Order: sequence, then structure tokens, then C-alpha cells
Amino acid sequence: MTAPTDRQRDVLDFILSHIVEHQRPPTWREIGDHMGITTNGVGDHLKALRRKGYIEMDGPRARAVRVLLTAQGWPVKYGSRGLWFEPPGAA
Repeated sequence: MTAPTDRQRDVLDFILSHIVEHQRPPTWREIGDHMGITTNGVGDHLKALRRKGYIEMDGPRARAVRVLLTAQGWPVKYGSRGLWFEPPGAA
């Protein structure tokens, strides 16, 4: 697995914090506004994160991002009470 760039890490961290706070992923526009980039730039970062295995996207919908791994490579688990992540091997 290829590590995310610093900028991709920032995008990934923002997505996770938005999900924790709002119980849903941010739109591309919200990501762009937070990062100070265009939606085309957001798309480039999301494509790279998908290619690297950190996220998956369910089509072109605005909130179609699902985080699979944190920037540290920890699996993200989704449940009825939100999401959580922990280092591999933690009990």
C-alpha cells in the first residue's frame, strides 16, 4: 500500500472528522472549501486515495465517499453508532 501524500492525508483526515461530527461524509464542495481547492482538485485527491486503497466511492454522488483506512493504515469500521478505528492488533 502506498502512503498518502501530506495533502491527501489532510483530505482523508477532514473526511473522517466530518463523518464523526455530522454522521455523513462531506460533499466534494465541502472538502474543496475546507482545503481551499476546486472540486476538480478534490476529485484528483479522491481518485488517488481510491487507487491507494484508503477510500471507495459509490458513483458520482456528492456524498459517495466511504473511508476504508485511516492515513495511518488503520481499518475504519462502521456500525449503528457511527464509525471507529483502532490500530491493528489492539484489543
